[in-house]
Amino acid sequence: MKNWLSIPLPTEFTNLLHTPYKSSKDIREALSKTLRTSSGFQSLFRRTFRKVDSNGNLENIFSGLGWNSIRNQLGAGYWKYLSTGSWADEITESEIERFSESEKGLSHIAVSGSSRIFLLNFYFLMSHEKLLRTYNLESNEIKNYQVFIPQELLDFLKRKNQKIEKPDLLIFYLIHFQNFGLWSPGDTIKFEEYGDLLKKLSDSQNVLLHQNLLNYLFSINENDFFQKEI
Repeated sequence: MKNWLSIPLPTEFTNLLHTPYKSSKDIREALSKTLRTSSGFQSLFRRTFRKVDSNGNLENIFSGLGWNSIRNQLGAGYWKYLSTGSWADEITESEIERFSESEKGLSHIAVSGSSRIFLLNFYFLMSHEKLLRTYNLESNEIKNYQVFIPQELLDFLKRKNQKIEKPDLLIFYLIHFQNFGLWSPGDTIKFEEYGDLLKKLSDSQNVLLHQNLLNYLFSINENDFFQKEI
């Protein structure tokens, strides 16, 4: 298992994805605050949704599209920027779909209003593009890196009905436990019992897991984790 990448994802965008929102009003307020405090994000927002509202009016855009559609289009825009080097004037439905598909079949394990599964998929898609464009790796080389949720893990999670606050971290740990041979999707174990598997890690596995955890949390700008550790 190779190291997960440490890549600088857009702070304003990822910060909107950390916390579950209790209502559409909460989402609008968080988005409005980000637009007021970041001129760069505001410019990208207006450019992305200018066909919905030429003035970039948040209320009109939000009522016309909804949060998930706004989030998916922004994610696709950032991905395309990494791919081409410029913010796209047009984002195709297929490009947006790769982001909207990330939660299909998994939203039931996330608490209401959560975007954590989307956040993990955003990290994976951006990592894949980084390996492809920046490191010039071929497709057969990229497959050795963790840039997707394994299908058998997806199938396993689809059968679960327990909601958790940060399903992306659960998926992170399960990917590692499976790679280390400590767990398989056929095992019968409760979510709260997975922490016991950490005690079974070898020293080298423990180092790799925590390096990857830090790389992921740094990439998604999860600063609360580092502040708590300090």
